[in-house]
Amino acid sequence: MSTTCYLLEPRAPLVLRTGRPFDQAGDPVSLAFPLPSTMAGACRTAHGDGKELDFTDSETISRLRSIAIQGPLAAVVNDDTVQPLLPRPMDCFYCRKPDQKARIVPLSPQEMKEGEYAGLPHPDLLPVFLQTTDKVKPTEGDGWWTWDNMQSWLEDGRLSGDDPAGLGWSGPVRDLRTHVALEPESLAARTGMLFQTEGLSFAPCSHGGIFSGWHNSRHGILVRLPTDRLEASFCRLGGEGRICSIHPLKDVWPRMPDRVEKLDNESTGIRIILATPAIFAGGWRPGWLDEKTLEGTPPSCVALRLRLRAFAAPRWQPVSGWDLEKKQPRAVRRMIPAGSVYWFEVLAGHEEIRSLWLQPVSDGEQDRLDGFGLPLIGIWEKKI
Repeated sequence: MSTTCYLLEPRAPLVLRTGRPFDQAGDPVSLAFPLPSTMAGACRTAHGDGKELDFTDSETISRLRSIAIQGPLAAVVNDDTVQPLLPRPMDCFYCRKPDQKARIVPLSPQEMKEGEYAGLPHPDLLPVFLQTTDKVKPTEGDGWWTWDNMQSWLEDGRLSGDDPAGLGWSGPVRDLRTHVALEPESLAARTGMLFQTEGLSFAPCSHGGIFSGWHNSRHGILVRLPTDRLEASFCRLGGEGRICSIHPLKDVWPRMPDRVEKLDNESTGIRIILATPAIFAGGWRPGWLDEKTLEGTPPSCVALRLRLRAFAAPRWQPVSGWDLEKKQPRAVRRMIPAGSVYWFEVLAGHEEIRSLWLQPVSDGEQDRLDGFGLPLIGIWEKKI
């Protein structure tokens, strides 16, 4: 089925709750970016509204859930030009030495030397090391990379620049608002009615999240759906149904780099970088990998057989929400965050590597339809 890429531009700060309790003792912390399930729900609702579908009908709900959503990715808009932004890969370390500029250091799996030990979750996994002998400390940098930077990283593991703050975009600005209800007689705050909420603002601002007037460039969200699924001009997104404008686009969705697409039978290593969070039955381990051998076939491929050698991922993130159909909260599950990196040996089926590009690799069928676990494919020059 043919697909179309859409740009969603939030017209107000998005409210994206974390699922934690929100009361007088609660916190207003927002997610850093919309989850795939949030975008899937918004797109399917917009499609249903445009077709005037009956959301109380179980068959209608089943058909809507079967619509495959790919995304979300970030995007930067300059006048009429739209460029995708990809999450920072975890095999890239932002660091600095005292009294020196921040720089970028890659990470890569290596065999351990005699006498070394690592408490990894599987005996066949390799530890991931910084590719430097300098004593460095972590520092801050952009959380989203331009497509040019990501393409270079996937092909060569190198970047043209060495500044962590000049790779793309730091992310949406956190918009903190204070709400209060006043007593009519005294105009003082009513007890228990003083609280804060935090949203994500995609309005144009300078690097670092400090607003300094309007700029030519702005940011939005990219998703890809089957053709003609989004005919509306606006949709509601996140908590409180904040409005987003919808713009269909052509030739914007990231394409596999040429060097990666031409991998042949002599290339035995690839990196999978998650462009969206993934949900695996084994936590860090995809359920399609054998528990003992760490070998398996991704859901979107038939002949491609991979063996996991190493992975680099930050702390897991929770995902829950509210089930509108059953009118009850969803169970909390663990997500592998976007940007996590998995190093694989290609055992068979090199011709199917291109079929894996941005096709979801999460274990559950509904999670794949919602867009969890879209992989970017990079070259791994094995040195083990």
